[in-house]
Amino acid sequence: MLARVKIHLEIKQKNDEIREYAEQLHAVNEEYKQIYEFLSEQTKTIEVKNKDLMDSINYAKFIQKSFLPNINKLSSIFPNSFIYEKSKELVSGDFYFFEKIKDKIIIGIADCTGHGVPGAMLSILGIALLIRIVQHKEITSPKKILTILNKDLLEVLSNSENQNKVMDGMDISICSIDLKSNILQFSGAKRPLLFFRDNKLKYYKGSVRSIGGYDDGKKQFFNKEINLQKDDLIFLFTDGYIDQFGGEENKKFSIKRFKNLMTEISFIKNTKEQKEKIKIVIEDWMKKEEQIDDILVMGLKI
Repeated sequence: MLARVKIHLEIKQKNDEIREYAEQLHAVNEEYKQIYEFLSEQTKTIEVKNKDLMDSINYAKFIQKSFLPNINKLSSIFPNSFIYEKSKELVSGDFYFFEKIKDKIIIGIADCTGHGVPGAMLSILGIALLIRIVQHKEITSPKKILTILNKDLLEVLSNSENQNKVMDGMDISICSIDLKSNILQFSGAKRPLLFFRDNKLKYYKGSVRSIGGYDDGKKQFFNKEINLQKDDLIFLFTDGYIDQFGGEENKKFSIKRFKNLMTEISFIKNTKEQKEKIKIVIEDWMKKEEQIDDILVMGLKI
C-alpha cells in the first residue's frame, strides 16, 4: 500500500514538473512569437524606408541627368570627342558642362565635395550657376567664369548663422574654344588640362585653390592661351581616376601613370577606342578593390 502511494506521488510530481516545463515552454514560445512579430514589423518598416530612400536617390539621379548637357550636343561640334564617367554610387559628385555662345564653345568638368547624394546635390547647384553665368550672362572667359562661380557659390552656401563654416566646394577646369580664331583659353581651380600635339604632352596646371570652401578674399584665377591646330588633343579629368587604389601593390593609379596612359592613348586615332582604353585600364587596375571616388574624363580632338 505504501509503495503504491509512493509511486502515485512520484507520478504526480513528474506530471507537475512536466506541466511546469510545458508552461515555461509556452511562455518562451510566446516570447519568441512576439520577437518574431516585432522583427517582421521592423523588417517591413526598413524595407519601406529603403524603398523611399532608393526612390529619392533615383529621383536625384533623374534631376542631375536633366541638368547635364546632352552629349550629342558636344559630338555635333566635336565629332571626335568622348566622356567617360564611372560613378562610385548611383549618383555622382562629378559633372561635365558645355555650352555654345556665339563663336565660342565652353567646356568643363568639375569634382564636387563628397560623392553620392550630397555630391550630386552640389553638382546640380554648380551646373545651375554655370548655366546662369555662361548661358544667361554670356561670359566666356574661363577665369571670369571661375571668379563669378566662386563668388556665387559662397553666397548660396553661406548665411548669417553659419557664415565661413561651410567648406563645400568644387575643383573645376574650364576651357573656352574660339571657333573662328582657333584659340583655346584655359583656367582651372585645382584641376589641370592635358594637351597633346603630335603625341607630345603639355601639362597646364590650374590654380591651387578650389571653388567655394574657405575663402580669404585672395583667390585669383588666370587664363592660359593655346593656339590650336588640327588634330590637337584636349583632356580634362577629375581626381577619381588617379586616386584609385589597385595594382599588385594596391597603390594609387597616380598622375604619372595617368600621363603615361594618355600619351599612349594619343596615338589612338579613334576617340571611341580612346574611351574604351581608359575604361579597360582602370577596371583592370581596380580588379576587386572598392572604388573610392567618382571618375570623370573628357577628351576631344580638334
